[in-house]
Amino acid sequence: MMPSLTTNAATSCSPKQNSLLWWKKRKIRRLGLWRKGAASSLSIHRRIGMEFMNSKQNNMTTNVLNAMKRLARSVGFLLLLLAGGALSPLRSEETKPATSATPAPDRAQLETQFTKTDTDRAAAPEKTKERADAAKKAMQLASDIAWMAFDAGKFEEASTWFSKSTQLKDDYHVNARGYWEEDLRTHVVEMETKVAGQVKESQEKLATAEESEKNRLRMLIDLWGQNLYLLRYNDVSMLENLARENHAAASLLKYTEEELEIRRKEMAYLETSGAPMREINQKKVQIATALERVGGAQGDLALFDQAEKNYLEALTIRRSLPEEMSERKTEESLSGLGHLYVHNIGDLIKGRDYYQQALASIETSAAIRQKALGEDYLSPQLVAKMSKEELTKHQESLAQNRDMMMALDCLSQTTAMANLGGVIEEAGDLKTAFSYYERALKLGDALPQGGYIQIFDMARARIRARVLGDLAYLHAESGEVDLALKELNEVIGIKRSIGEDEWTAQSLLQAADLAHGKGETESARHYVEQARQIFAAAHKLNSVVSATGFLAVLARDEGKLDEAARYAEEALQLARKTGNLGAVSGAARTFASIRVKQNKLDEAKTLIEEARAADAKTGSIGDRIATLGIGGEILEAGGDNEKALEAYKEAVKLVESVRSTAASETAFADVKRNYKPYERIVRALIKLNRPADAFDYLNRAKSKKLQDAMPASTLKTENKQEQERLDKAAALETKQKVIETQLAAEQAKSTPDDTAVKNLKLVVASTQAEYREVVEDIKTSNPDWEKSMTVKPLELVQTQGQIPEGVTFLQYAPVGDQLYIFVVTNKIVKIYTPEVKPEELKKKIIALRKQIKTGESGAPLTNTLCSLYDMLIAPIESELASVKTIAFIPNQILFYLPLHALAKKQPDGKIRYLIEDKEIVYLTGADVMKAVQPPSPGKAKEGMIAFGNPTGAELPASEVEVKTIATVFPGTDVLSGADVTKEAINSEKLFNKRIVHFATHGTLNSAIPRQSYLQLASGGAPGTEKLTVREIWRLPMEKVEIVTLSACDTALADKEPDGGEITTLAEAFATAKVRTVVASLWSVGDESTKEFMVAFYKQLAAGASKPAALQAAQLALMKNPKYARPLYWAPFVLMGDWR
Repeated sequence: MMPSLTTNAATSCSPKQNSLLWWKKRKIRRLGLWRKGAASSLSIHRRIGMEFMNSKQNNMTTNVLNAMKRLARSVGFLLLLLAGGALSPLRSEETKPATSATPAPDRAQLETQFTKTDTDRAAAPEKTKERADAAKKAMQLASDIAWMAFDAGKFEEASTWFSKSTQLKDDYHVNARGYWEEDLRTHVVEMETKVAGQVKESQEKLATAEESEKNRLRMLIDLWGQNLYLLRYNDVSMLENLARENHAAASLLKYTEEELEIRRKEMAYLETSGAPMREINQKKVQIATALERVGGAQGDLALFDQAEKNYLEALTIRRSLPEEMSERKTEESLSGLGHLYVHNIGDLIKGRDYYQQALASIETSAAIRQKALGEDYLSPQLVAKMSKEELTKHQESLAQNRDMMMALDCLSQTTAMANLGGVIEEAGDLKTAFSYYERALKLGDALPQGGYIQIFDMARARIRARVLGDLAYLHAESGEVDLALKELNEVIGIKRSIGEDEWTAQSLLQAADLAHGKGETESARHYVEQARQIFAAAHKLNSVVSATGFLAVLARDEGKLDEAARYAEEALQLARKTGNLGAVSGAARTFASIRVKQNKLDEAKTLIEEARAADAKTGSIGDRIATLGIGGEILEAGGDNEKALEAYKEAVKLVESVRSTAASETAFADVKRNYKPYERIVRALIKLNRPADAFDYLNRAKSKKLQDAMPASTLKTENKQEQERLDKAAALETKQKVIETQLAAEQAKSTPDDTAVKNLKLVVASTQAEYREVVEDIKTSNPDWEKSMTVKPLELVQTQGQIPEGVTFLQYAPVGDQLYIFVVTNKIVKIYTPEVKPEELKKKIIALRKQIKTGESGAPLTNTLCSLYDMLIAPIESELASVKTIAFIPNQILFYLPLHALAKKQPDGKIRYLIEDKEIVYLTGADVMKAVQPPSPGKAKEGMIAFGNPTGAELPASEVEVKTIATVFPGTDVLSGADVTKEAINSEKLFNKRIVHFATHGTLNSAIPRQSYLQLASGGAPGTEKLTVREIWRLPMEKVEIVTLSACDTALADKEPDGGEITTLAEAFATAKVRTVVASLWSVGDESTKEFMVAFYKQLAAGASKPAALQAAQLALMKNPKYARPLYWAPFVLMGDWR
């Protein structure tokens, strides 16, 4: 049994931990959620481990180590001055003792230690250091015992011990805070009074002292004055750390401001006392650090202007210091500004710039830092006077300091690299991001073993956890799910080893979501159950709600509805106790979706009304979309299709009002989440016998897909003013997502900070208004950008009559568990519903791709092709009898299907491919009805420019290919090798031909469509060898009719592919004014490609239509025994305008 969850006060995760509020990129790298259906939330946050790694926001380790150095340099001397024991031992957190080489204790030994420690804790008076220290030690022992029980599969025992650990953590915080507050009120005031008295007494003695005594008295007065506030600062610093640990934003700001005030008072004394410049510069460093901490606290409260002002003041101070000063560290202020802009404000461009400056500062000052490692903070004279024992201890202290400084230096560098990698990944440059992560890992792994209090091992572990978490996010988004899971499992192991239970649980949820996405339900459930045990024991009710809701979804999707209902009801009950309206909405919605499946519609209606009420208060667009969807399903299940349609239309309207950003963009494949409203509305329109409207909404979904695949940050133009508007729109998109994520995280707390909520809501509203204004300016200045900013495809009713005679549009739409086939001519729109399940179809298509690409032939391949024919063509065969040309409009997995290769068995046992009887074209663009619009005027009627084998492509046969083509197609110019550069192809003179032929690698990225590219020769500068989608948009191709890509390949990613890369590529050329693209669905041998292209262009040169020429070329290869397998002739397709 799980521990009771209803009697404990709910605590909530920090904003960074609450990445569970919004997944799938939605990055943001980056803050997002991986959601499944209507259920709430599991996420893999690109900021895994940020709470331990960010140099400004969570620098407990840095604070403690700096405190230790301060004690070594200042406090000890102050204690010597206060001779006679007038001052009690200075209070500071104890550091972890070095790990011994003895074997780890068994559970019985740990329980014995725990019992003794906990007894000591209970016996110690409250609000004392002894009570706090014992609670902290008992907390860690309880956690260690919990993990032992967990590993043994004793989950109830583990839960009990985790609960004890959490209770002890609370006890530690309460007593530590009480101790330091009391010490600040009493002991510090007492000692400050004593110090002031000593100063006054020494000043009185100075007035009458002998001349020989005056220098000593002045030195004492100066030392008293410099250290007057040291004790107060130490106590406030400890309170600040406790506030940081508890994510108490208002308290954190209060204590950081008090620290800053103390530092300024210390500086004022130094300046009036004529202190040496070295001491003044050291104090300036401390003021800069205090300003940065204040800025961090203000950023978390959405006081952005004030935060920026403090960071910039800190940067100015640091830059004013001598460059040879190792403590100068301008990277501290620069990293803080980077964090503010990326994580708080959402301006990735400014954030990236500051992070780059921070890394550059670290790298350029490496020699200075290295020199500082050998410095002795005591003068040679003092060292010379030490006894042998004192010298040994001093040398040990120096070695300890060196270890700490080396570890902190490594943490600083790797954090800068990981931060920069993160923001670059959010901008879409995964290759560069990966290089920064790799550098960070290597740097951490290069640390020595051990060190003082095992500091190197601790630093290495935290670095690996942070960076591997980032890599897991990157690989998951890239479709490499298996690799992401491997990395996450290592992260989980590291987190467990350093005793971070809740942090471990977050990673367990992330791994669960990846496993669920792969269809590994049992693995997903195992991960979630582990995480839920930890969250429950820790009384993290918001996280428990998420985990419990996930278990409900897993059971629902498996058809275990009673089990799903139990989990959903528990999640809702807990959500109500948290006061988190977002959690209430998600839990109520999940429960309602289960009640619909159980046909308990009255209960479902009550639940969805509860979700609506929560949404009205939070204003979350995502929650409103999901709630409208479930509400529509309830109406639909009750037979009220018209009202269901109204709900779905409202949901679609909201979906189309929100653009994805570089920080939140995902592939369009996850239709179960982002595009579920389109599926629902298509289904409702079919039920209402409105096939034309259903057809239009399928096309709207594709238009939305294109918009999300090409966020504003990827849009480029040569017009400077237009580009400034596009850049501003991109920045506002990202800012909106980041601020909304922060707002949701703050509202998810059991006790949200009212100031933060109010400030964040104001920023959200102002950002929305500014974004709408910029978008209107963009659309007004250049209508070509409208399709990237809005969802507005042509409607069938306006264009159906323009479909030529003899042409039939076929659109296959997998919607839920049903496949629909739309048959459209210039006179009719019909919908067929074959007995085909989309999941079965998907498996067949994936199997076919594998069979073809591996060169398989014979009965297995033939059976698959015939089976797909029976699924897709046989149900509508009568509609196609008199059709000459089929215009195939694919959706989702059907983008990867070579429809023309489907085969039917003849009475004599032979097979006949569809291409033998029909011309087949593919309409893959976002707006399929544009294909029937009148051709653009001014197109070239003849000639070709052919690019072959760019340097680096290593396609020697492609050079032969283009030269051979030149012999069969009149007016062909050839460019090859080192001449095929980005600079060369931007020439308008090259593109005054009818056809442009690229015989080079074309990499179509199904995981991240906008990262598709064509390979060119390198122009010298890095990155010039790739012609990206965004660059294709700007090519001067107004006169070009056809673009041919003879060496493209699409690799299906681990996550569900949807053809987004094909749509994006087709649309990129369409934007460059090219109406027709010939490309391959997979790469094939050079020789067969050459044969195909020669046959194709011979037909075009002879006057054949584009689809007829393609058909003839395919049949020519098919009849050649050498190339008769579909592997060779089936990959080539004609996309777009076929006329």
